[in-house]
Amino acid sequence: MMSKFWWGQKDREKKLAWVSWEKLCTPKSEGGMGFRDLKAFNLALLAKQAWRIMRNPHSLVHKVFKAKYFMDSPFEEAQLGRRPSYAWRSIVAAKQVIDRGSRWCIGNGASVSIWKDRWIPKLESFKATSPHAVHQNEERVSSLLDVANRCWDVAKVRAMFLPHEAVAVLSIPISFRLPEDSLCWAWSSNGKFSVKSAYLVAQKWLKEGKGRTDGGSSSNNSSMKAIWKLTWHMNCLNKIKHFFWRACKNILPTKLKLKDKGIGSDDRCEFCDQSESSGHALWSCKTAEEVWS
Repeated sequence: MMSKFWWGQKDREKKLAWVSWEKLCTPKSEGGMGFRDLKAFNLALLAKQAWRIMRNPHSLVHKVFKAKYFMDSPFEEAQLGRRPSYAWRSIVAAKQVIDRGSRWCIGNGASVSIWKDRWIPKLESFKATSPHAVHQNEERVSSLLDVANRCWDVAKVRAMFLPHEAVAVLSIPISFRLPEDSLCWAWSSNGKFSVKSAYLVAQKWLKEGKGRTDGGSSSNNSSMKAIWKLTWHMNCLNKIKHFFWRACKNILPTKLKLKDKGIGSDDRCEFCDQSESSGHALWSCKTAEEVWS
């Protein structure tokens, strides 16, 4: 409904959707319109409830769900079970967001697996990817600590991990008290859950599930971000900003674009007989050059 409204559809008439809804939901800084992805936002709100259940084991809702669905295991390992309620089915659907958005804060390292758990803060996946033997799969982070001196065993860390991962591990502070390990929210500065960051995690997960990845190099992305920033900060009418955005996205109804959509067979410019793209119509065409000059 929102997409149809955006592209100007009225009643039962048909309008072309020049950009997919998923791309419209990307932030303006990445070339989208920043519309809210309702599915991702719903998952973020469900993840908030799942996070509360996981972090408050003495709450009534945790006790009720535990008695019915995960009596013999922690919430992190809970399964859907037989004949689940709508509420539990919804919360389980959001567990992937929790898994991707949380990581372990290292205390004594006894609860955290070196190779299976997410615990290295400076890595995008938070997981160690250095080569290791199969018999090391169950090793705990506690084996990397020098307990007597309350610090990392530097020699062992550097021998076990690739250089960039070793640097990331050694940057993790170790408390002198060696408290229990705890889960924190990885995408906030204070480790507390936020719906805003969970929404971004859910969006990324849904995008990966559909097999869509963002192309282009980092330098190209940074230059495009500068263009999008310029676009939305121009001191002009919103419809002009929108036109500029459509021109940069190459979705103006030029002959070339209409031909790609199956409308018409001729993509030649009326003035110079060259292929009429957005760039050609606005800049390259000899008539456009005369207008600008």
